[in-house]
Amino acid sequence: PYTPASSINTPASAKSTASKGQSSQKWDSMFECLLEFVDERKQEETKDASEDEKKEWIWDGNVPTTYKTKDGKALGRWVNNQRSAKSKGVLKGDREKRLVDAGLKWSVLASNSWNEML
Repeated sequence: PYTPASSINTPASAKSTASKGQSSQKWDSMFECLLEFVDERKQEETKDASEDEKKEWIWDGNVPTTYKTKDGKALGRWVNNQRSAKSKGVLKGDREKRLVDAGLKWSVLASNSWNEML
């Protein structure tokens, strides 16, 4: 018998794949924003530095919680969400590796930000 396409249910697996694709795209987009943030920070902090000093520059691994990109993306909040996901054990391994490779610190205390505030 003929079944009209409109009455066929889309399998749940197909639906979840579509939303995962979107969230993965959003994650990649925010990760790109993080890389841009690190690059901008490097340029700011090394503008008067020698080439050797520029090569030795290391990001402190932190993004201020309230930091937003030029186009309004809440990068600081996103970074906190990644830290939270890691502490709950739900951050995907490949994402964790990419964040570590970018220089992100999992604990804000691992950076010098507290010393700067004193």
